[in-house]
Amino acid sequence: METNMNHQPTGEDSAQKIASIDRTHDPSLIPKLGFCLLHFCSILLCGYIVLGTGTQTIGGWFGQNWMVNDPIRGQVLLGVASLYWVRHSVTLFYLLVRKVEWGEVFGLVVFMMIVEVGLCLLAAGAFRSQTVPLGVLDAVAGRRQ
Repeated sequence: METNMNHQPTGEDSAQKIASIDRTHDPSLIPKLGFCLLHFCSILLCGYIVLGTGTQTIGGWFGQNWMVNDPIRGQVLLGVASLYWVRHSVTLFYLLVRKVEWGEVFGLVVFMMIVEVGLCLLAAGAFRSQTVPLGVLDAVAGRRQ
């Protein structure tokens, strides 16, 4: 590998690795399978929060008495998170032909888990004392121009 005066890779290597992402084609079956399974664990945790006693358990860790006060919204968000897992799985195994490394897997899984679990807690009404009725704004919330 050649380097220039600033010690930056030049030539073919610099075109293959940009922003710490290796662009070379590689099946990376084991890291991709791990990525998919760890993301599925996040979906299971979301299901435990929305459908089980996960909201009370997590609230107890913080000395709070959280409950699922809005089960419909929680179930909708669980469905959306599950759909995102399906989309992610298709992307990993069918669309993504580049190499996936373990560092990328763990970093993204932690981020995705924080987002999915946090949104499930919010949607399930853990921080509210009553259910907010579904309305027109719920149907068009994502359609702002």
